[in-house]
Amino acid sequence: RALRRQALEAEDAIAAACARSNRAVDALAQVLWALPQGVIAATPEHRVTHLNAAALHLLKDEGPVGLDQPLGAVLGTDPLTTTLHALTEPGAAHWHPVALRTSGTDIAIAAHMSLLDPGRGAEGGYVLCLPAASTEMARGVTQHDAGLLKGDRQKLASQSFVVFDTETTGLSPQTDTLVQLAATRIVDGRIVVGDVFDTLIDPDRPIPPSSTAIHRITDADFASAPMAAEALRAFHAWVGDATLIAHNAPFDMGFLRRLSPLPFAETSIDTVHLSALAFPHERYHTLDGLTARLGVTWAEEDRHTALGDARMTAQALLKLLPLLAARGIETQGELATAVAGLMQLRAAQEGFVG
Repeated sequence: RALRRQALEAEDAIAAACARSNRAVDALAQVLWALPQGVIAATPEHRVTHLNAAALHLLKDEGPVGLDQPLGAVLGTDPLTTTLHALTEPGAAHWHPVALRTSGTDIAIAAHMSLLDPGRGAEGGYVLCLPAASTEMARGVTQHDAGLLKGDRQKLASQSFVVFDTETTGLSPQTDTLVQLAATRIVDGRIVVGDVFDTLIDPDRPIPPSSTAIHRITDADFASAPMAAEALRAFHAWVGDATLIAHNAPFDMGFLRRLSPLPFAETSIDTVHLSALAFPHERYHTLDGLTARLGVTWAEEDRHTALGDARMTAQALLKLLPLLAARGIETQGELATAVAGLMQLRAAQEGFVG
């Protein structure tokens, strides 16, 4: 009993310390977000681990920029690599000037660069300070994640995901089309608040009343909506190389692969499969059933909207990952093996195998 009491006291002390640390991190994030200078932190491979509002504003016309995205998509990385090496030389200054050019509009940027963790040298990553933006910036939650610097990109819990959902004119990915597409981003086990993709899509055809009854989107809603090709091109850029996740993913991916002018990766994750692996004795794995089992709450008006369902799926995913880890499924490879076994078992139960 004494050992158990000591263990509980230790757990409480750890939880309190973690809470204090999280509050300190959140306070620092708010300060960084409000700075007029652009701030970007990155790994030695030039993948973004932090950026504030000024950096987002300064680079917004250059292409997709966000957590775990390659910085080379918006800035030339050769000067960054050279300067990073110079910062590790004996006697190097703490801050080093670096002349950059944007990848899209070819604008020159005079920035300064420093090692993020001098004790680790280049392996610790770097921080980039950009000039102050001259126009008012949007307010929001800073995007940051020091965990990305750890370099552990194998485990599911530390990977970057884009959880998305679609609303359509009907139930056939072969003949129907999209009317709405939305997504939210997960990095290192956390939903990145404010980093969302959400657009209506002009279907170029009347929406059947039976579909409108589900998602409440009407023909009058598409006054300025893009066509599918334009919307999917923008979504492709926003996704980057993150892994796509959806509930009943084959349905949504069917529309993306048929209508997109750019190819999406073949690999995607279906939370229906994750649900079946986490709850093998459950018969049904609908989004409503899954969120109820996991204690995910949602507003009724958000259900059957693309962004609302994407957010529900993202919250469910974060609750599923620890359940899968407890079953020994922690990496993409282990998940692929488990899903293959699940599909083989289902086929056998339905009489197609053995």
